[in-house]
Amino acid sequence: QIVQDDLITVVYQPIFHFSDKTIVSYEALLRVKETAGNYTVAKLIIPMANRYGLTYSLDHCVIKQVLAKIKNSTPKIP
Repeated sequence: QIVQDDLITVVYQPIFHFSDKTIVSYEALLRVKETAGNYTVAKLIIPMANRYGLTYSLDHCVIKQVLAKIKNSTPKIP
């Protein structure tokens, strides 16, 4: 239900280089939107998706969000 209702969101946590504190990459994390507009950790989402055969739907949801983020973050080439 949460995949169909578009309640899953991807958030990006920076990973820092210890010595100079520069960002070296990001970790993509899943969160589930609650009714109050807050987000909760989605640690059970992947096991539940596997159990009920919803892995493809979950993958599609995440890939769609990641590609939209890349599209909106990438400078336009004339």
